[in-house]
Amino acid sequence: MYFFRHTSQHHPHSLRHWQSGLRCSALALLLSGCASYPSSVAVPDPDMLPSLQQIQANPEQYQHQTVVLGGQIISVINGDQHTTLEILQRPLWDSGQPRSDSDRSDGRFRAEFDYFIDPETYQSGRLVTVRGQLTGMDEGHIGEHPYRFAHIQADGIELWRKTSAPEVRYHFVWGVGPYYGYPYPYRSAVITGAKPLKHPVPKHPAHPKASTP
Repeated sequence: MYFFRHTSQHHPHSLRHWQSGLRCSALALLLSGCASYPSSVAVPDPDMLPSLQQIQANPEQYQHQTVVLGGQIISVINGDQHTTLEILQRPLWDSGQPRSDSDRSDGRFRAEFDYFIDPETYQSGRLVTVRGQLTGMDEGHIGEHPYRFAHIQADGIELWRKTSAPEVRYHFVWGVGPYYGYPYPYRSAVITGAKPLKHPVPKHPAHPKASTP
């Protein structure tokens, strides 16, 4: 009686080819996880934007630079030819939507628009993301307390609906995956919070509208 044992070996050329493909796959996966904002507040590279904390620490460094910040509306102040939103900053998801599940905030900022914004639509507590140029710091008050607000001359705004849907964040792992017996990078999806659906971009910037939640 004869017994046969099967053995397999990886050819060096095949191994190098596999390693090269592995590196390309890992790079593609990492790139697919980059932040991407809606068109109303889109920028070429969201990951390179300064945070509100960085702006507060050194406003001169970011003067006249494009910034994108988001959070909860505190108040809407309508002037004759402009509107100013006072916003409590919140961290942003990769989608650009402020995190409603986080109590962390770097403070308040103001966003000025050169058109009328209806406070009945942009009500206190609603989530918004704004894009614009940092023009400096405003001296003001919160109650009786003196406060310096980062001031943004805004050219884009995204109003987010209250309706919630799962926010899926991807984590890239290097290890033994579920289909092969050797290490390789694979992506696992983890639901980490709730992501309100974004509000459609207003067709006429002078009269921003939002559908009733």
